[in-house]
Amino acid sequence: MYLHIDGKDVTMHPNEVAGKVGMQGDGSAGTREAKLIVIWSAEQIDDDGDAVCDPAWMPTPP
Repeated sequence: MYLHIDGKDVTMHPNEVAGKVGMQGDGSAGTREAKLIVIWSAEQIDDDGDAVCDPAWMPTPP
């Protein structure tokens, strides 16, 4: 089994980040981080010895 984790900043409505410390000029936050976690098993190994995930199981960008 393999695990892939990725983080992405998501723009939020101002009332959802009220009071959160951020990196904007005034110290406030405009985004929050969302995590995407994919757990998969490999059926094959490539020439470099890395696991290869079946492309049918991987999400495609919109």
